[in-house]
Amino acid sequence: MTKVEFNFKKNLATLYLITIYFFIYSIYELLYIYDIYSCHRLNLCVDRELSLSYVQIYGLQVIKIVCSLLILISSTRRWALFMLLIVQCLFMFANKFVHSPEQAYLNFLILALLYMDWPQSQTKDPKKINTDLFRVFSLIFFISYSYSGFTKFSSSFWMDGTFMIEFFKKNHLVYSSIIYEYTSHSLLRFLTYFVVFIELFSFLSIFNRLLKIFFLMSLTLMQFGLILTTDLWQVCFGMLICHLFVIDYEMFNLLIKPFKVSYCFVKNQLF
Repeated sequence: MTKVEFNFKKNLATLYLITIYFFIYSIYELLYIYDIYSCHRLNLCVDRELSLSYVQIYGLQVIKIVCSLLILISSTRRWALFMLLIVQCLFMFANKFVHSPEQAYLNFLILALLYMDWPQSQTKDPKKINTDLFRVFSLIFFISYSYSGFTKFSSSFWMDGTFMIEFFKKNHLVYSSIIYEYTSHSLLRFLTYFVVFIELFSFLSIFNRLLKIFFLMSLTLMQFGLILTTDLWQVCFGMLICHLFVIDYEMFNLLIKPFKVSYCFVKNQLF
């Protein structure tokens, strides 16, 4: 697979995943969307939030659902991405305290996809703007993770090693307390410090490709760990889409090289 083909397929896969994510999550949100964003319901509106009516809230959510599907149509892709980003921003200003971390990453990703050149064929050379947007997004991605690690580094719950212990013991989002009961506290303390270390130093990924592989794979394992243990599927799925987008061609080749070597070895032994 050439670099052009890889970038084309990766970007296309990102579009499909963005569509799946926003369509499913928007349908899921529709059940309680008015409670979240109306100043007359659960939204406290204490920080000069944007006041939206019943019709406006549901109208924007319907636009979000429709646009998530229109992303897949080349003729409406840019318009759909633009409208999706606008709705995301309006809802952000309607309730400044409800949005989970993956939403900011996805908004930056939508912005990058909006300005990206979309060739009709995977054999067409991409424009330079694609490379520049990819680098900017990667920079934002890893520095944001480092900032998250810095906030954890400044928190006593993380730095005394008790965060994971308390999280699995008391947090209602954890699927089952059996994880806490049968996992040693030493391991949970190690995982607490490991998360802080990986997030805090993930900015080093922008300087070295091997470090990028190490930190990105570690961050990805963290997201899969959350999927298996907690009811945070929307956060993890959204973040994993961004994880996919920051993989470049050279990194992809390094990742699949062991599999190629293993395949060739088995093939030679069998035939």
